[in-house]
Amino acid sequence: MKLPNNYKYLLYIKTAKTGGTSFVDFLEKISKPKYFKRVNGERVLDKINEGDIIILYDDNVNIFKQKYNYIFNNSYKILISRNPYDKIISCYNYHPFAKDKLLIDLLKNKEYIKYDSSKIDFKLHIEKKLWNYYSFFSHFYLLQTNDLIENNKLLIDKVIRFENLNNEIYELFKVLDINTNNIELKHLNKTREKKEILLSNKELELINKRFYNDFKYLNYEFKNIIK
Repeated sequence: MKLPNNYKYLLYIKTAKTGGTSFVDFLEKISKPKYFKRVNGERVLDKINEGDIIILYDDNVNIFKQKYNYIFNNSYKILISRNPYDKIISCYNYHPFAKDKLLIDLLKNKEYIKYDSSKIDFKLHIEKKLWNYYSFFSHFYLLQTNDLIENNKLLIDKVIRFENLNNEIYELFKVLDINTNNIELKHLNKTREKKEILLSNKELELINKRFYNDFKYLNYEFKNIIK
């Protein structure tokens, strides 16, 4: 592996409904990724060596930065991004918490915002009956850029577009001199029931406001609101 700028590790930050499950499966067939996982009531990173691939879930970024700042700063960081409009619809269709709820109500309701999975490791510190609320937050409300912006700069070295996932992954790994051994990137964790949704002006407005930084730092265009 040839990492630029003397980086020591490859850090993949996994976000919901951006092809992450497929990409993790792909990485596990190439190497043996290291995880930031729960061990005896706390988050611990597997023992690592230079050149290792690390997988970090997006709602654990802040905890990881605090505990392993040196590793975070010395990692070549990659993120798979997705158009915020498409991501919201995908999460809405996918997560069981959204069943029988209107999209507009979920976007407007501020009650669910308090279950911020990036502020607390909920499976360690929150009673189990509330886990689904935190899980839904991480899928639906959590920004792709959460805890990844400092001084108006995105702390990601390579953004891979979900919209061009296969091509960009293979191109990146070629540049990094990582042998993919012709491994296929499979489409896993598919949403079974997909509702065709045409976003209303109010829904567009709410998405634009909440996910402003995702549009800005991941270079997605805002849709025009027709008045």
